[in-house]
Amino acid sequence: MTASLMHLALDDILDMLNTGIVLYDAQTGAIRDCNKTAALLFGLTVDHFKTLNFAALHLEPSAAEAFNSLGELELQSRDQFFTEWPLRRADGSVFPAELRLRPHHIEGEALYLLTIDDLTRQQEYEDSLALAQQVFDNAAEAVMITDAENRIVRINSAFTRITGWTAEESLGRNPSFLSSGKQSPEFYREMWQTLSEAGVWQGEVVNRRRSGQYYPEWLSISTVRNRQGKVTHYLAIFSDISERKRAEGLIHRYSWFDSLTDLPNKALLIDRINQAIIAAQNEGKPLYLLAFNLNRLKHINDSLGHNIGDEVLKIVAQRLVKATREGDTVSRVTGDDFVVVVPRLSQPHRAINLAERLVESINAPMDIQGNAIHITANAGLSVFPADGTEPDTLLMNADAALNHSRTQGQNKIAFFEPHMNAAILEKINLQGELTAALANRQFLLHFQPQLDLQTQRLTGVEALIRWQHPERGLVSPAVFIPAAEELGLIVQIGDWVIDEACRSLARWRQRGLTELCVAINLSAHQFAHTNLVQTVRDAIVRHGVPPERIELEITEGVAMHDADEVLTRLHELKAIGVQISIDDFGTGYSSLAYLMRFPVDKLKIDQSFVRDMGNSSEADSIVRAIVALAHGLSLAVIAEGVETDAQLDRLKHIGCNEIQGYLLSRPLSFDDVSQWIKGR
Repeated sequence: MTASLMHLALDDILDMLNTGIVLYDAQTGAIRDCNKTAALLFGLTVDHFKTLNFAALHLEPSAAEAFNSLGELELQSRDQFFTEWPLRRADGSVFPAELRLRPHHIEGEALYLLTIDDLTRQQEYEDSLALAQQVFDNAAEAVMITDAENRIVRINSAFTRITGWTAEESLGRNPSFLSSGKQSPEFYREMWQTLSEAGVWQGEVVNRRRSGQYYPEWLSISTVRNRQGKVTHYLAIFSDISERKRAEGLIHRYSWFDSLTDLPNKALLIDRINQAIIAAQNEGKPLYLLAFNLNRLKHINDSLGHNIGDEVLKIVAQRLVKATREGDTVSRVTGDDFVVVVPRLSQPHRAINLAERLVESINAPMDIQGNAIHITANAGLSVFPADGTEPDTLLMNADAALNHSRTQGQNKIAFFEPHMNAAILEKINLQGELTAALANRQFLLHFQPQLDLQTQRLTGVEALIRWQHPERGLVSPAVFIPAAEELGLIVQIGDWVIDEACRSLARWRQRGLTELCVAINLSAHQFAHTNLVQTVRDAIVRHGVPPERIELEITEGVAMHDADEVLTRLHELKAIGVQISIDDFGTGYSSLAYLMRFPVDKLKIDQSFVRDMGNSSEADSIVRAIVALAHGLSLAVIAEGVETDAQLDRLKHIGCNEIQGYLLSRPLSFDDVSQWIKGR
């Protein structure tokens, strides 16, 4: 081979290398020669690369000077200098490089021969390994790697944290030392078979810590194979699920048991009734459901606090469990309602006797935090199969009997009878229809005139709600108001009354009836509602009526319920400019001290006293005392329910200011009020 051919072959070989080779002047840094790889490392052609100075390959000139100085120093004691150094490509990007520098002399000229290896991929690989190691070491789950013979070769710190076994104690061992013995050999045979066939297995196992404590873990095992498909390792990842199992236990507990009393809740009660029904069918014996309701629990909560009320419920639960048999189920289904499932009682009188004993146990005095507490209860009974063959039916009928017993007084017990459901169904239907009535604008107002006895002029009207039912016609408030309160619709209905009364007043004023006032009844729920003051203010502004022509009525019972809070609410209402009256006065237990503080304008004598005037000296005395009290406090007084001339004469005689009742007029529609006034 000629010299030129050898030179050509050498150039080709150098260009094929992955290592860049650069020859540069040791004094000036001028690049004399390079292979193709070196130029490509920097994103340049060979010709362009040869025009550069060695300093141009560095991040900055000072870096080149530092490299040369360091190289010169190192080459004093060895034949080459080796280091890792950052270099810059033509596009400005920086890459890590492994540099080898050795001196070279050609024809007396001092040169440096530099080899450059790009470490980018190697560094990325090392970074990736470091990251993987960090993830491995810091993973929350335990990681265990075994070889093909199932000997442990690596574990992470979570493995030690969960099991208590260190790497020194674990490496080289078969993982069977972790076994609790809770899994059968068949379990492990199936696990290894799945691993062999599918390459992965996961499931819940119970293992044992170094301390000997058992713990549940969620375990995933995967096989690792080489390119030839041969198993080289097994990768096991597991986590301690003790907390999750405890949480699941709590969730299960709360799903089936009452958190306050630890009694079965309604869901578990249904399940127990189903089981008891099956047993009763097999044995041919009846099954009894006893439903209990505690009386006065709300009063205890309101007066002594819910913590005392909770203690009452706990004590009742304990007493019911103690007074029943082992096979009976005592359940708390709602706030103050309990149900006892009693199987295998042959005679109804035994069920009655049990109910009586349970009521007596509830009645027994309680001493809770120094408070002497006595409560009563009512009970209702239903029996399988006579009163139903499904849990819901039996519960519904026991509840119907319970409701019937409550109408008979406290501590009463009643067996279910078919007619009891009629009242409940009527109540349910009424509640559904009430919801539709509010949405479909079926409510309307009637107005009962009020007369000033001295001037004989109409002073105002009381707004009375009516329900124009599409099938029943006009429904009395005495029928639907209690249902509305129970359903939680009373505030919405009351807000509608306020708005409609203000709208009616505005229309009358447009017709010239500018002296008319409208009295509006406020229910206890509505008076306590936080939006009441804003609702009244908005209605007055919306319809442009004078606030002094609006009179808001609250009952004496509402006024005395929480006198300090009532006082605050009344002052907020008076700030709007409305009038305030106390309705049904004389039926409650008014405190004169509070009455003097209340910003009240009028007292309204309850119709029960007016009705008995002339027939009862006590009623006459009460009415006379109320009138005297009102005048003594500079309050107006109005008597409602006036139906006879004799009642009217007596009221005039004792100085009553105004009257309202059928003697004057029945409640009238909006248009009839105008006609009635014209006809006087």
